[in-house]
Amino acid sequence: KAETGYNLELGAEYEHSNWTIKGNAFLQKLQGEISYDFHQNLNVNLADTKRLGAEFDLSYETEAWQASLHYTRLDASFSDGPYRGRQIFLVPETELSAVVSVRPHEDFTVQAEYQYAGSSFGGNDFDNLEKKLPSYGIVNLLLRYEPRPDLTLYARVNNLLDEHYATIKYSGVFYPAAGRTFHLGVRYEF
Repeated sequence: KAETGYNLELGAEYEHSNWTIKGNAFLQKLQGEISYDFHQNLNVNLADTKRLGAEFDLSYETEAWQASLHYTRLDASFSDGPYRGRQIFLVPETELSAVVSVRPHEDFTVQAEYQYAGSSFGGNDFDNLEKKLPSYGIVNLLLRYEPRPDLTLYARVNNLLDEHYATIKYSGVFYPAAGRTFHLGVRYEF
């Protein structure tokens, strides 16, 4: 069945000089949320769920550099049925990201990123009894060169420190995320 629900949000944004501050609180309720059931090997409807959370963004920007910080706190739980009050699996309670970009020249950008996700219960752990997926943090690095407005060359390294972590776990089996990866690219706009 199709899932149904509603989402309420209330937020604000404030800008002053080079600073931007944003805040957002939200409530989402779903009836019949669709999820993959590993044991049955198919998508199923869950009992009713709710997500109550808040997001916060802080950024500072000049022509030469910029920095930003994003934080999310989320309570995702079952609101009905036999698992009422238990956390929804594979959903971390906290997430944090930080980005610093430097432009030593108007055509060249160096950007460092940090991404953190808190621990979460594994897939199909409706009772919240199994060992959680551990929290993790990864560092990414991007170099971008834009010699013309329509041409961009870039090199990117994701998971620079080769952190070993997993974002998915079913029945005690962890599915590891990618290790250090390298990307080279060219973007040309016609």
